[in-house]
Amino acid sequence: MDGDTWHAYRLVAESDGSPPFLMEPASGPHDREAFTAAGFAPVSAYVSTRGTLDEAIGDGLPAALEGVAVTQWDGSNPDGFVRRLYAMSAGAFERNAFFKPLDLEGFLELYAPIIPAVDPRFVLFAHDQRGDLVGFLFAIPNRLEGPMAKTIIVKTYASMRRGVGRVLLDHVHRLAREAGFSDFIHALMHVDNVSLDRSQKHAGKVFRRYELMARRLD
Repeated sequence: MDGDTWHAYRLVAESDGSPPFLMEPASGPHDREAFTAAGFAPVSAYVSTRGTLDEAIGDGLPAALEGVAVTQWDGSNPDGFVRRLYAMSAGAFERNAFFKPLDLEGFLELYAPIIPAVDPRFVLFAHDQRGDLVGFLFAIPNRLEGPMAKTIIVKTYASMRRGVGRVLLDHVHRLAREAGFSDFIHALMHVDNVSLDRSQKHAGKVFRRYELMARRLD
C-alpha cells in the first residue's frame, strides 16, 4: 500500500483490455506476478462495472425517498466544496477495512487538482427534512475519452440512511442521460460492499478486477 487507502493501493488483476478511465489505478501486465513471486497474496478484492444509462434507468419511475431531497453542487466556493467532501468522506469510510486517516492538507493535495474537471451537476447531496446531510455522491465525466466524453464515472457515494444510496445513484444516471452521456462506470467497489449489488441491479457488468496484495512480516 502506498501509504494509505487514499493513495494507490490496488493493482489490476483481470481486465477486458479496455482503456483506463479517469482516476483509475493502473498497473503493468506483470505486476501481479511480481507481487506473487515476492510472497504476496490477495487480501481484498474490488471491481469496476459499466453499462448503458438506458439499461441502468430502465422504464421505472424516478427513485424517491420520503423526506429526502437531492440537490446538486452549485459550483461555487470550490475550496469549501473540497473541505466538505473531505469531512463527508472521512466520516463515511472510517470503518472500512484498512482505512487510515488523512489530514485535510493531504486531502486538498489529492483533490484540488481535479476540481477543474468536475461537473457540478454530478455532485449530489441528500438532506432529510431537518436539513441534515444523509448522503452524497461524487461522479465525474471520463475526461480520458476526450472533450466529448460519453461516460459518467460514479467515483464515490455514501449514505447514512437506508435507501438514500439508491436514490442518489438513480438521480445521477438520469442527470447524465439528460446531459447527453450514454454510458456509466461504477468505479472501484469492494466485492462485499452493497454498492456492487446495487450496481448489478442497474445493469452494471464487471469489466475490471483489482486486488490489494499483502504479505505478513515476521
